Amino acid sequence: MKLEDIEAFLMIADTHNLSKSAQLLYITQSTVSYRLKRLETELGVELVKRSRGERSITLTPKGIEFISIAQQWVNVSKYTRQFKEMKSYMNVRIEHVDWFTAYPFQKFYELLLEKEPLLKLHIRTGHSAPISEKVNNVEIDIGFVVHPIITSSLVYRPLFRDPLVMICSRRANRQGVTVHPKDLDPLHEVYWPYQGDDVRKWRDQWWDSSIIPLIQMDFSIPTSFYFLSNPEKWMLSPRSIAEEQVQLNPDLKIYTFSVPAPDIICYCIHKKEPSQQAILSIDIIHKQLDTYSDIFIKHDYMKIPENHSYSTMQHLE
Repeated sequence: MKLEDIEAFLMIADTHNLSKSAQLLYITQSTVSYRLKRLETELGVELVKRSRGERSITLTPKGIEFISIAQQWVNVSKYTRQFKEMKSYMNVRIEHVDWFTAYPFQKFYELLLEKEPLLKLHIRTGHSAPISEKVNNVEIDIGFVVHPIITSSLVYRPLFRDPLVMICSRRANRQGVTVHPKDLDPLHEVYWPYQGDDVRKWRDQWWDSSIIPLIQMDFSIPTSFYFLSNPEKWMLSPRSIAEEQVQLNPDLKIYTFSVPAPDIICYCIHKKEPSQQAILSIDIIHKQLDTYSDIFIKHDYMKIPENHSYSTMQHLE
C-alpha cells in the first residue's frame, strides 16, 4: 500500500467530502478519487459508499474499521522516517571523584564533545571504591578514581599523579615553604574524603585518628577553599588544584611537606570485557585521553612514574 493512498482515505474519512479532501491535500479531486480506488482495489474491499448526487461521503463498515489501521500505518511511516533521519548517538555512563569536576575533566568533556558530537555523556560524581564497584557491576561504563579497588575483571589506566600539599591563609604567618605534619593541628583541618588508603596510612603516622576535624567536606574541593579565610584552617590538596586556587586568591599559600605525602593518582577504569554497546564509546574516550593528555599533565610533577604499581591499593578478588 502507498502512503499517499492511506492519507487520501484518512482525509476523506475526516471531511466526508472529495472536494474538501483534495483542497486540503493540495491535489485534484480526480487524484483523490484515483488514490481511493487504488487502495480499495489493493485491499479487495469497498471503503466508501458511492451515491450519485450526494455531496457528503459515507464510509462502509469496512471503511470505518479500516480507519484505525490506516492511522497506525501513517504513524509507523512517520516513525520510520524519523528513524532513518535520526543520528545514532552513543551513550556513555561516567562517574568520577568529585574534585575532578573542577579540574581537569571539565575542559576534557568540552573538547570531547567537540570532537565526538554523537556522544551522549551521563556524568555523575562519587567516591573511588563505590565507583570501582559500579564499573565492575556494569552500572557505569567508565570511572575516574584516585583509589580503585583492584580486581581482575577491570582495566586500570593511570592518567596523572598529583602530589599532596598543604594550603592555608597567608595570615597564618607560617615560616618558609615547607611544613612538618606534626606542626599542624588536625582539629582545624578542612577535611575532604577522596584521599585513598595510602594517604590515610600516612596521616595516621602523624595525627591522632580519634581527633575529628571541625570541618569535613563531602563535595568539591574548590568550595572547600572558602573556609581557609580563617587563618587557623588548613587543608590537604592536590598540588595542581592548590596552584589554581592561589592564582584566584593571592591570600592563600602552598606548603610542601618536609615528610612527603603519597601522591594522588588518577586512574581511568573500565570493564575488561565491556558490553558490545560500550566497546566503541570506551575506545573513543581512550583515544581522546591520548589526544588531550596535556590537559591532565600540565606540569612535570604530574607525570606517572615508570615504576608505578598497584601494590598499595585494595584488592578485591
